[in-house]
Parts: sequence; C-alpha cells; structure tokens
Amino acid sequence: MKRAPAAAYVAFLEALTPERLPELSAYLAPEARFKDPFNDVTGREAVLRVFAKIFQDVTDVAFTARDLVCGDGACFFAWTLRCRRRRSGRPLTFEGVTELRLDAQGRIVAHIDHWDAASQLYARLPVLGRLLGGLRRRLGAEES
Repeated sequence: MKRAPAAAYVAFLEALTPERLPELSAYLAPEARFKDPFNDVTGREAVLRVFAKIFQDVTDVAFTARDLVCGDGACFFAWTLRCRRRRSGRPLTFEGVTELRLDAQGRIVAHIDHWDAASQLYARLPVLGRLLGGLRRRLGAEES
C-alpha cells in the first residue's frame, strides 16, 4: 500500500475547509467511494457533496487523525472530529476509524468511515436517546 499518498490525503483532511473543498478532487479516483453510517456514494462529485453537506450542518470543524497504518491492501487511521451544530451551536465530538483503499496512482478509491452512530449521535437526541439507553440497559451485561 502506498503510505505517502495516504498520508498526504489524511493531512489534507485535517486542513480541510469549505473553501478548500474543490481541492479534494485531486486526491480521489474518478470512481471513488465514500461510506459512513449515513452515506454510501460513488464518484468524485458525490463524495464532494457529502463533505459539502457536513460543512453545511456544522461549524468550527477540527478533524484530527492519528496512527496511520498501511498494509498490502489498505490503510487505516483513527480520528476525532470536533465541531458545533450550526443551528444550535452545541458542541459535538465523534471518534472513529477510516479505511482507505488506493489505486495504482495513489488516488483514493474507497474512504470508509467506521464509527458508532448509535452512541455518538443518536443517543444525544432527546427521545431516541432515552429509548437507546433503555435498550442498552436491557441488552448489556450487569455491572459487578
């Protein structure tokens, strides 16, 4: 796996702003796929729309990546995203891991985010959070 192109892409994501969003295309293969708990899109323009939507919904975005590890077929890195909801100003923090797949030219063909939307987002919603909390207590192991 090509660590240098993956590291360059990760560094770009850490510095990404709405103004720099068009530059993201240079890192993506034409058939690039982006997948997370809410999206599964293919193609550069579709990936750009996902990132644009993020910037529409939140402000004060601070994305920090760490521990980039590359193997024969993929690279993985852990990350933390801190931001504020645009409408309420409420701070949010998300943590996850991204799987990257690159083509022979070092362009991203797959960016797959793995993170727990249930505990990191849904549980923060008033009604849904109470339902998930009750379900977690029913299905979880008892504390000792």
